[in-house]
Amino acid sequence: MSASASARAVRRSFAPKLHCWRPSHHRLRRTTCQNNTTDAVQRTASLLGRDTTNSAATNTGNMPLQINQDLMLYRARGLRTTWMKSKNKTSVKAMKVFNACMEQYQEALACDPTDARAYVGLGQLLMRAGRLDDARLVYEEGNLSCGGDNAYLWQALAVLEERSGRYREARECFDAATVADKTHAAAWHGWGMLEQRQGNIKRARDLFFRGVRTIEEQVQQQRNDAEGGNSKNGTAAAAAANDDDDGDDETGNGDEEENHKTDTKHVDYLYQSLAVMAIRAERFDEAREWFSRGTDTTYSQTGPKNSAMWEGWARMERDLGNYARARELYQLGLRASPRSRYLWLGWALLERKVKNFERSRTLFARGVAVSSDSVLLQAWGCLEAEDMHDIPRARELFERAIEANPKSLSSWQAYGRMEWRSGNVECARDLFQRGIWANPDAKGSCHIFQAWGVLERYEGNISLARELFKCAIRIDPRSKQTWDAWWKLEEDQGNYLRAQELRSLCSQSQVAEDSTTLDFSPSVLVDGDSSSTAIGGFIKRWMQSVEL
Repeated sequence: MSASASARAVRRSFAPKLHCWRPSHHRLRRTTCQNNTTDAVQRTASLLGRDTTNSAATNTGNMPLQINQDLMLYRARGLRTTWMKSKNKTSVKAMKVFNACMEQYQEALACDPTDARAYVGLGQLLMRAGRLDDARLVYEEGNLSCGGDNAYLWQALAVLEERSGRYREARECFDAATVADKTHAAAWHGWGMLEQRQGNIKRARDLFFRGVRTIEEQVQQQRNDAEGGNSKNGTAAAAAANDDDDGDDETGNGDEEENHKTDTKHVDYLYQSLAVMAIRAERFDEAREWFSRGTDTTYSQTGPKNSAMWEGWARMERDLGNYARARELYQLGLRASPRSRYLWLGWALLERKVKNFERSRTLFARGVAVSSDSVLLQAWGCLEAEDMHDIPRARELFERAIEANPKSLSSWQAYGRMEWRSGNVECARDLFQRGIWANPDAKGSCHIFQAWGVLERYEGNISLARELFKCAIRIDPRSKQTWDAWWKLEEDQGNYLRAQELRSLCSQSQVAEDSTTLDFSPSVLVDGDSSSTAIGGFIKRWMQSVEL
């Protein structure tokens, strides 16, 4: 079965689920969908509260120049970025930018209703605004207008469904994306990460493997075709000179092949995910091989510039005690991405680990000079407070970190711990409270509750400490630090039975699929699916049935 036939079969299977997929539309194609694009634009405009009665959407025969469409989308992306960077996205100024961005995307859809980029951009804008249902309708209308063969639209819809908690629908959309374009690395990676977050480690590994193998095979085939084409250039040129009648057909086929050329710029995320899984399984040689392939231009266009790839590799070597190799990798990564905050951070932490504090301080300063980020400032503040014992300097750095990112929970926690250890208990309590208020819905607030609970324990407020530990566990039931702090508190109070119960609950919360027996070697790119029992909902059900 061809890819197009498979895509049609997938779309027909969605008919009961997506309201826009009807049996009468399953034969739509980009070149034959102009009878329906006007209706799709009108429905999208109605959804957004826009009037397109007199717009270019009613005249799909007059398509704009490609450069004009690109410019409209470029301006729309710029407005979307400006709105996303606004601290208060509901302010009058921010809403003006938001509305201008909506109008720009609507104008792009009016000019070319079959441009999937406009639907994806508009859907992402609505998702950022929390309008998930509206974004879902935009993606579905985009699939209808574009014929259902655009992998980017399916992948964007899959991400939306996952964020909405509709995991079955998300898997179906990821599957449709890989059918529409089997070399779409983002779809393979997104699907694998979904399975990994659901606890299906074997399934995630298989998806990463299938994505890598499919893309590598396609790239190798294109290289072989290119080498064969170069060897026949003289013969092809002579045939083209003597046969003008077939020239148009050959040009069209050539354009189609160029449009379907494999794009390897995102495949490095697949290599990185496989390397991280190998590290967790303590298969470090296999992880090195995946990192090496991910940073090689032979396999990936953007891998050598992927700072996360270099940082992950260097951190693995650092944790294994290979400090010289780790320094070399940090240097290579910074040559490719000199503004990467994580590379500067990782290198500085390496020097701090080996007690080279002055070198660590220098690296922090250089990193902050090129990227004044709260992560770097917070880690630098911890260095000054804990190793250099320069409390005023640390306090200044923590203030700068919070100013750079008021929702940085790690900065609030580190700042509060420093003040507590310096004897400023009331100031520490105030910082913990402000940190929780700054981002109460974040999972990271568990660490603030845990640190606050430890403070109250040593200050003698046992009942309050228990309540704070309970809040931390409700936010993150897998926080081992919180469990350990809680059962130690109960032991100190002589509640040995309760402490044993908490240790048992901690062990249950840490249950995860054993990945140490899985093979992550690049030489084993197996086909087929692996199944495992998902445990993602276990802790949630336990929290609902057990009273702490």
